[in-house]
Amino acid sequence: MNCMTKNTINVAVSDLLCLSPRLVQSLSDIVYSRTKGNALFFFQLLLTLYRDNLLYLDLSHQRWTWDEEKIVIAKLPDNIAICLTDSISKLPIEVQMALNTLSLLGASAKLSYMKIFDSHLRMKRKIFEPLKEAAAEGLVTISNGSFHFCHDRIQEASLYLIGEMDRCHHHLAYGKCLIEQALETNDDDMLFTAVDQINLA
Repeated sequence: MNCMTKNTINVAVSDLLCLSPRLVQSLSDIVYSRTKGNALFFFQLLLTLYRDNLLYLDLSHQRWTWDEEKIVIAKLPDNIAICLTDSISKLPIEVQMALNTLSLLGASAKLSYMKIFDSHLRMKRKIFEPLKEAAAEGLVTISNGSFHFCHDRIQEASLYLIGEMDRCHHHLAYGKCLIEQALETNDDDMLFTAVDQINLA
């Protein structure tokens, strides 16, 4: 992913907040110094500022506003990996668990697999609907019948939140579940995914 210049970030912040580039210069300078122009980090950091109420819509003045001093001293993530991990850990637990499941399958997985897990695995929480919430958060996309992580760093952050032993357990459970369905339906793609999951376990 190409890095954004200081001017590009200023223009992007200006467009996002519907304020002139001059008015957002101080904020965009802070954002640039934190992100060094990394586009994914840029969007995630703005989201973090919003969630932490450091960037908010001032209804009385009908414009976005921020407190530079609070942003400067705030304990904000220093890199994209930490930023994504923090962002994911603040999501509802159902969405976190769904992202964890998707991350174990790779950069993408078919919607049908998630529906199979929901109906055949004895899981405390469902996967399919929470992944649609993750899509609304901009972490995954839905296209061509599959869920896709928007960036490999998002998958890495989701995977990082799963313990090593838990990963093996989940890989095995997902593999066994898919292999049963693949043999019933003669689905070669599903069978390949199932074997891959079992091998990872």
